Amino acid sequence: MKRVGQAEPALLDPSLDRFPVGLKMRVSYPDFAVELTLIARRQLCFHIADGPFATIEIVPIDVVPLGQDIFVVSWREKNGATVVNVQDYGRLVVHAYVTMRDGRFIQMAGGMTITRAPALVGRSGGQHTGPSDADATLFQLRNEDMTAIKDNEAERRFELPIEDGERAIAAAYYRRDNNGNIVLTHTEVPSEFGGRGFASRLAQGVFDLAREKGEQLVLQCPFMGAWYAKHRQYADVVAG
Repeated sequence: MKRVGQAEPALLDPSLDRFPVGLKMRVSYPDFAVELTLIARRQLCFHIADGPFATIEIVPIDVVPLGQDIFVVSWREKNGATVVNVQDYGRLVVHAYVTMRDGRFIQMAGGMTITRAPALVGRSGGQHTGPSDADATLFQLRNEDMTAIKDNEAERRFELPIEDGERAIAAAYYRRDNNGNIVLTHTEVPSEFGGRGFASRLAQGVFDLAREKGEQLVLQCPFMGAWYAKHRQYADVVAG
Protein backbone atom coordinates (compact mmCIF):
# COMPACT_ATOMS: atom_id res chain seq x y z
CA MET A 1 0.00 0.00 0.00
CA LYS A 2 1.39 3.37 -1.01
CA ARG A 3 0.81 6.39 1.20
CA VAL A 4 0.18 9.44 -0.93
CA GLY A 5 2.00 12.57 0.19
CA GLN A 6 1.89 14.67 -2.94
CA ALA A 7 -0.06 14.98 -6.15
CA GLU A 8 0.52 11.89 -8.24
CA PRO A 9 1.20 11.82 -11.99
CA ALA A 10 -1.42 10.11 -14.13
CA LEU A 11 -0.34 7.56 -16.71
CA LEU A 12 -2.45 8.32 -19.71
CA ASP A 13 -1.14 7.55 -23.15
CA PRO A 14 -0.40 11.05 -24.57
CA SER A 15 -2.31 10.66 -27.81
CA LEU A 16 -5.71 11.42 -29.24
CA ASP A 17 -6.61 7.77 -28.65
CA ARG A 18 -6.91 8.70 -24.97
CA PHE A 19 -9.02 11.81 -25.40
CA PRO A 20 -12.07 11.04 -23.20
CA VAL A 21 -14.86 11.13 -25.76
CA GLY A 22 -18.28 11.02 -24.10
CA LEU A 23 -17.10 12.65 -20.88
CA LYS A 24 -19.24 15.38 -19.37
CA MET A 25 -17.87 17.86 -16.87
CA ARG A 26 -18.82 20.97 -14.95
CA VAL A 27 -16.13 23.64 -14.75
CA SER A 28 -16.55 26.19 -11.96
CA TYR A 29 -14.83 29.46 -12.83
CA PRO A 30 -14.78 32.40 -10.38
CA ASP A 31 -17.76 34.19 -11.98
CA PHE A 32 -19.74 31.43 -13.70
CA ALA A 33 -19.89 27.70 -14.41
CA VAL A 34 -19.95 25.88 -17.74
CA GLU A 35 -20.91 22.33 -18.65
CA LEU A 36 -18.73 20.73 -21.31
CA THR A 37 -19.64 17.53 -23.15
CA LEU A 38 -16.96 15.92 -25.32
CA ILE A 39 -19.18 14.59 -28.09
CA ALA A 40 -16.36 13.41 -30.37
CA ARG A 41 -12.67 13.98 -30.95
CA ARG A 42 -13.62 16.93 -33.13
CA GLN A 43 -16.83 18.14 -31.50
CA LEU A 44 -17.83 19.62 -28.15
CA CYS A 45 -20.97 21.06 -26.58
CA PHE A 46 -20.72 23.87 -24.04
CA HIS A 47 -23.58 25.15 -21.89
CA ILE A 48 -23.46 28.24 -19.70
CA ALA A 49 -26.78 28.40 -17.85
CA ASP A 50 -26.56 31.78 -16.11
CA GLY A 51 -24.88 35.16 -16.29
CA PRO A 52 -23.80 37.45 -19.14
CA PHE A 53 -22.27 34.57 -21.11
CA ALA A 54 -25.35 32.31 -20.92
CA THR A 55 -25.59 30.16 -24.05
CA ILE A 56 -25.51 26.62 -25.38
CA GLU A 57 -23.65 25.66 -28.53
CA ILE A 58 -22.06 22.72 -30.33
CA VAL A 59 -18.73 23.58 -31.92
CA PRO A 60 -15.97 21.84 -33.89
CA ILE A 61 -12.77 21.55 -31.87
CA ASP A 62 -9.05 21.00 -32.31
CA VAL A 63 -7.37 18.75 -29.75
CA VAL A 64 -3.65 18.55 -29.00
CA PRO A 65 -2.38 16.12 -26.32
CA LEU A 66 0.36 17.53 -24.11
CA GLY A 67 1.26 14.23 -22.47
CA GLN A 68 0.15 12.61 -19.24
CA ASP A 69 -3.57 13.44 -18.98
CA ILE A 70 -3.52 17.01 -20.29
CA PHE A 71 -5.17 18.15 -23.53
CA VAL A 72 -5.33 21.52 -25.25
CA VAL A 73 -8.84 21.93 -26.70
CA SER A 74 -9.63 24.97 -28.84
CA TRP A 75 -12.68 26.23 -30.72
CA ARG A 76 -14.34 29.30 -32.20
CA GLU A 77 -17.82 30.32 -31.08
CA LYS A 78 -20.53 31.74 -33.31
CA ASN A 79 -20.21 35.12 -31.55
CA GLY A 80 -16.64 35.36 -32.84
CA ALA A 81 -14.86 34.49 -29.59
CA THR A 82 -11.98 32.00 -29.70
CA VAL A 83 -11.42 29.72 -26.72
CA VAL A 84 -8.40 27.66 -25.72
CA ASN A 85 -8.85 25.18 -22.86
CA VAL A 86 -6.00 23.38 -21.14
CA GLN A 87 -7.87 20.45 -19.62
CA ASP A 88 -5.87 18.77 -16.86
CA TYR A 89 -7.63 15.56 -15.81
CA GLY A 90 -4.98 14.58 -13.27
CA ARG A 91 -5.44 17.75 -11.24
CA LEU A 92 -9.11 18.22 -12.21
CA VAL A 93 -8.65 21.79 -13.38
CA VAL A 94 -9.29 23.67 -16.63
CA HIS A 95 -7.30 26.74 -17.65
CA ALA A 96 -9.23 28.87 -20.15
CA TYR A 97 -7.87 31.56 -22.47
CA VAL A 98 -10.58 33.49 -24.32
CA THR A 99 -10.16 36.17 -26.98
CA MET A 100 -13.41 38.05 -27.46
CA ARG A 101 -14.54 39.39 -30.81
CA ASP A 102 -13.74 42.96 -29.68
CA GLY A 103 -10.17 41.97 -28.80
CA ARG A 104 -10.59 41.64 -25.05
CA PHE A 105 -8.59 38.79 -23.54
CA ILE A 106 -9.87 36.76 -20.58
CA GLN A 107 -7.77 34.26 -18.63
CA MET A 108 -9.27 32.10 -15.88
CA ALA A 109 -9.00 28.73 -14.17
CA GLY A 110 -11.75 26.53 -12.77
CA GLY A 111 -12.12 23.27 -10.91
CA MET A 112 -13.44 20.33 -12.89
CA THR A 113 -16.20 18.04 -11.65
CA ILE A 114 -16.75 14.98 -13.85
CA THR A 115 -20.50 14.31 -14.06
CA ARG A 116 -20.46 11.53 -16.66
CA ALA A 117 -17.71 9.07 -17.46
CA PRO A 118 -16.43 8.77 -21.02
CA ALA A 119 -16.77 5.84 -23.37
CA LEU A 120 -14.14 3.16 -22.77
CA VAL A 121 -11.09 3.38 -24.99
CA GLY A 122 -8.83 0.48 -25.93
CA ARG A 123 -5.23 0.52 -27.05
CA SER A 124 -6.20 1.00 -30.68
CA GLY A 125 -8.39 3.97 -29.80
CA GLY A 126 -11.61 2.19 -30.74
CA GLN A 127 -14.48 2.69 -28.35
CA HIS A 128 -16.05 -0.32 -26.69
CA THR A 129 -18.54 -1.00 -23.94
CA GLY A 130 -17.20 -4.21 -22.47
CA PRO A 131 -14.93 -4.60 -19.43
CA SER A 132 -11.86 -2.39 -19.30
CA ASP A 133 -8.44 -3.66 -20.33
CA ALA A 134 -5.75 -4.58 -17.82
CA ASP A 135 -4.18 -1.17 -18.33
CA ALA A 136 -7.42 0.63 -17.44
CA THR A 137 -6.99 4.29 -16.60
CA LEU A 138 -9.04 6.87 -14.79
CA PHE A 139 -11.04 7.52 -17.96
CA GLN A 140 -12.07 3.88 -18.27
CA LEU A 141 -14.14 3.68 -15.10
CA ARG A 142 -17.86 3.10 -15.51
CA ASN A 143 -20.32 5.92 -15.07
CA GLU A 144 -21.79 4.41 -11.90
CA ASP A 145 -18.34 4.36 -10.30
CA MET A 146 -17.91 8.12 -10.60
CA THR A 147 -19.69 8.65 -7.27
CA ALA A 148 -18.71 5.37 -5.59
CA ILE A 149 -17.09 6.97 -2.53
CA LYS A 150 -18.07 5.10 0.64
CA ASP A 151 -17.68 6.33 4.20
CA ASN A 152 -16.55 3.25 6.14
CA GLU A 153 -17.13 4.55 9.66
CA ALA A 154 -16.00 1.31 11.31
CA GLU A 155 -12.55 1.63 9.72
CA ARG A 156 -12.62 5.44 9.84
CA ARG A 157 -11.81 5.86 6.19
CA PHE A 158 -13.37 6.95 2.92
CA GLU A 159 -13.06 4.28 0.23
CA LEU A 160 -12.98 4.34 -3.56
CA PRO A 161 -13.23 0.97 -5.37
CA ILE A 162 -10.50 0.84 -8.00
CA GLU A 163 -11.56 -1.74 -10.60
CA ASP A 164 -14.40 -4.15 -11.31
CA GLY A 165 -13.58 -7.62 -10.04
CA GLU A 166 -10.95 -6.26 -7.64
CA ARG A 167 -11.16 -5.70 -3.90
CA ALA A 168 -8.50 -3.02 -4.08
CA ILE A 169 -9.48 0.40 -2.81
CA ALA A 170 -8.03 3.87 -2.50
CA ALA A 171 -8.58 5.09 1.06
CA ALA A 172 -8.55 8.38 2.92
CA TYR A 173 -8.23 7.83 6.67
CA TYR A 174 -9.73 10.22 9.18
CA ARG A 175 -10.62 10.89 12.81
CA ARG A 176 -13.01 13.29 14.51
CA ASP A 177 -11.71 16.24 16.49
CA ASN A 178 -13.36 17.75 19.57
CA ASN A 179 -15.52 19.98 17.38
CA GLY A 180 -16.84 17.04 15.37
CA ASN A 181 -14.82 17.97 12.29
CA ILE A 182 -13.38 15.28 10.02
CA VAL A 183 -9.58 15.33 10.27
CA LEU A 184 -8.10 13.73 7.14
CA THR A 185 -4.87 12.11 8.30
CA HIS A 186 -3.46 10.26 5.29
CA THR A 187 -4.36 8.83 1.89
CA GLU A 188 -3.37 5.42 0.56
CA VAL A 189 -3.45 3.84 -2.91
CA PRO A 190 -2.21 0.29 -3.66
CA SER A 191 1.23 0.60 -5.21
CA GLU A 192 0.22 -1.35 -8.33
CA PHE A 193 -2.45 1.28 -9.05
CA GLY A 194 -0.30 4.31 -8.33
CA GLY A 195 -0.07 7.11 -10.85
CA ARG A 196 -3.52 6.67 -12.39
CA GLY A 197 -5.33 9.53 -10.72
CA PHE A 198 -7.24 7.44 -8.15
CA ALA A 199 -6.12 9.59 -5.23
CA SER A 200 -7.37 12.71 -7.00
CA ARG A 201 -10.74 11.08 -7.68
CA LEU A 202 -10.92 9.99 -4.07
CA ALA A 203 -10.15 13.54 -2.90
CA GLN A 204 -12.89 15.04 -5.05
CA GLY A 205 -15.35 12.44 -3.79
CA VAL A 206 -14.47 13.13 -0.16
CA PHE A 207 -14.90 16.88 -0.59
CA ASP A 208 -18.19 16.42 -2.46
CA LEU A 209 -19.48 14.06 0.21
CA ALA A 210 -18.50 16.46 2.98
CA ARG A 211 -20.35 19.26 1.22
CA GLU A 212 -23.44 17.09 0.74
CA LYS A 213 -23.53 16.12 4.43
CA GLY A 214 -22.64 19.56 5.77
CA GLU A 215 -19.35 18.35 7.25
CA GLN A 216 -16.16 20.35 7.83
CA LEU A 217 -12.73 18.97 6.91
CA VAL A 218 -9.37 19.48 8.58
CA LEU A 219 -6.57 18.76 6.11
CA GLN A 220 -3.79 17.10 8.07
CA CYS A 221 -3.00 14.80 5.12
CA PRO A 222 -0.35 16.42 2.82
CA PHE A 223 -1.99 15.07 -0.33
CA MET A 224 -5.43 16.39 0.60
CA GLY A 225 -3.89 19.77 1.43
CA ALA A 226 -2.11 19.87 -1.94
CA TRP A 227 -5.30 18.84 -3.78
CA TYR A 228 -7.34 21.52 -2.03
CA ALA A 229 -4.73 24.17 -2.89
CA LYS A 230 -5.67 23.58 -6.55
CA HIS A 231 -9.44 23.39 -5.90
CA ARG A 232 -10.32 26.40 -3.78
CA GLN A 233 -13.97 26.13 -4.81
CA TYR A 234 -14.27 23.73 -1.86
CA ALA A 235 -13.39 26.41 0.71
CA ASP A 236 -16.84 26.09 2.26
CA VAL A 237 -16.07 22.58 3.56
CA VAL A 238 -12.59 23.29 4.97
CA ALA A 239 -12.51 24.20 8.67
CA GLY A 240 -10.64 27.37 9.52
